Amino acid sequence: MKYYTVYRNDTDEVVAFGTAKECADKRKMTVESFHSFVSNTRSGRTKTYSVIVEELEETSKPILQNKRS
Repeated sequence: MKYYTVYRNDTDEVVAFGTAKECADKRKMTVESFHSFVSNTRSGRTKTYSVIVEELEETSKPILQNKRS
């Protein structure tokens, strides 16, 4: 399962954390729009945010990471 952490680059604030659905709900967008947002952010087309994607087993829980590490 993939878990996402979305940061604002200007403040390093975590604005969303969790599955694609949880992050999409937090950002008030559809899951499809969230996946597009992730793609645009990771490719550098969106500079306001950074996204870290973690692939974890179903039994694991994600650990919030510092994006600067």
